[in-house]
Amino acid sequence: MAQDSHQSSYTYTVLCRLDNKSCFGCCGRRFGSKEKVLAVIEKSTQELIQIKDRWDFRMRAKPSDLHEGTCRNLVFDQKKEKVFCPLHPLQNNGVDLRVGHCDFNFLCTTAKKFETWNREKQQSFIQLLRSKNVDVYEYSMGMDKDLFLKEFEQANP
Repeated sequence: MAQDSHQSSYTYTVLCRLDNKSCFGCCGRRFGSKEKVLAVIEKSTQELIQIKDRWDFRMRAKPSDLHEGTCRNLVFDQKKEKVFCPLHPLQNNGVDLRVGHCDFNFLCTTAKKFETWNREKQQSFIQLLRSKNVDVYEYSMGMDKDLFLKEFEQANP
């Protein structure tokens, strides 16, 4: 099958990868438990190591084939601290292998609101996020479920 080399105009926000945190909240729906989701990501990481070619990795599963609500393309970094999508244009010299495979324009409510705030308000929210001692799953669920946003808005009406 011919490989698409789509360029996309995806939306990126600093919240996706903030310091040592990465968010995968937009890469699934109805997520399972922390242990099960992280096990799915670990399995996908091992599959990427075996398959190597990112196009073939993408094509091994349909976009709707979510395990524990998690996109099967999510993988861990080498330290297993962050999660990323190997189909993302930042991983492929600008080529977006997500095109035609997932909803790469989706942004959570938190990210949408964040992008409308002035710099001072954004920095205040980032300070709140930096104060959280959360792992990749907790950060992602907090963003996806707008928990951090609600906490911030309650403290900053």
